[in-house]
Amino acid sequence: MQCRPRSSTKRASQKNPHCELPPEPDARRKPAYPPGLPLPRARFAAPFLFFALGLSFCQRATPPDRARLSDIFRFSNAIDPVVFDVEAEAARVYENGGVRTLSDSGQCRECHEVVYDNWQASRHRVAFTNPLYQESHAREPSRWCVNCHAPFVAPLAENQATPGPNEREHIQTDDGVSCLVCHVREGQILSSREPEVREDHPAHDYVVLEEMQSASFCAECHQFNFLSAETAEPHTELALVYADQPMQNTAMEWWQSSFRGELTCQSCHLRPDSAESHRFPGGHDHELLSQSIHVGVRRLQESGRALLTVYTFGVGHRFPTGDLFRTLVVRLLTPGGQTVAEVRLRHEFEPVPSDRRSPGDPAKVRVSDSTVPAPQGGDYAATRSFVIDLPGEPLHELRYELYMAYLEPVNYVLTTLPLSETRPLFESGVIAIEE
Repeated sequence: MQCRPRSSTKRASQKNPHCELPPEPDARRKPAYPPGLPLPRARFAAPFLFFALGLSFCQRATPPDRARLSDIFRFSNAIDPVVFDVEAEAARVYENGGVRTLSDSGQCRECHEVVYDNWQASRHRVAFTNPLYQESHAREPSRWCVNCHAPFVAPLAENQATPGPNEREHIQTDDGVSCLVCHVREGQILSSREPEVREDHPAHDYVVLEEMQSASFCAECHQFNFLSAETAEPHTELALVYADQPMQNTAMEWWQSSFRGELTCQSCHLRPDSAESHRFPGGHDHELLSQSIHVGVRRLQESGRALLTVYTFGVGHRFPTGDLFRTLVVRLLTPGGQTVAEVRLRHEFEPVPSDRRSPGDPAKVRVSDSTVPAPQGGDYAATRSFVIDLPGEPLHELRYELYMAYLEPVNYVLTTLPLSETRPLFESGVIAIEE
């Protein structure tokens, strides 16, 4: 069966080495668990088990055809929204000798209850409606952001004047990144593999697209550069143009890691063939964060100092990754509650004055990176270490607290959202100071 994509709005395309991944390799050796980590065995058993399960979920994909992603899905790496005619493109379902259409993601639950319920509870479902995004969008209403957070716009009516780029109204915003965004075009279901045929379920037209198993499929919204400063202005009518500096580099980080060729984005975040399929856990999932991020402290020979090491287990990219200001905050305290150190792992950016920018340059540049790198050389874990000062009193253990911060620092003064939303605590406990 052939998928015949509709024509879409004309796209502005740029050669962008950070937004297009190289072909995925056929094989690499499995990431190996590094011996001798100074953490209690029980603290890393759960993530290691999940990693092993993830290997069984891995779907080997052929190198993605970027043009097919554009033509079939109408993806443009967020340069344009996806023109989607809900009435004409609703999936056709055949049952009891008749035909009906599915034009809403909620109707998918009739046959895909587990998958739908998992998606319903996911961050994809609230990509547009979650309070963090809504507050950020109100402060900086960029149409570019909406192209990923609520991708669909309705087609223009016959004889309707072509609106400006800021005048296209997005539809189905309450569903965010929905079933239809990834799986429905031209009245057909798009699937990464041949579906199981069951006589007790209705049938629908479908197309098998192996591109959906690739990291490049996810990279359409999770790998992109800064816009040029001129086209990044919220109300500009200029066509969007990417600059040459990555803003979200998650897919490229994976491509350069030990996990490339063994685990894809889908292995860890889609979780196919499991009871958690389409749950999409990530940087907002406290359970996954708690399983994946650990800390250790070792006293240095020089008096009064120690080495704080942050470990990631089974994280196939840098951490934190994704959103521009996402930060891992590590707090160490004495048993009595006195703060010993607070370390922030993040990318740091600084604005570039307009008189120092060339046309096409971004408005910000990355000036430092204190994140944990992606695993390399076949490893399953990665580390980042920091030297800290210890208090004068003799200590053999410390309390620790791990937070995820999602806002630019200055916005913590401006936000009306609670800290439980903007800087949640996801792990705490006591660790021994190693000698």
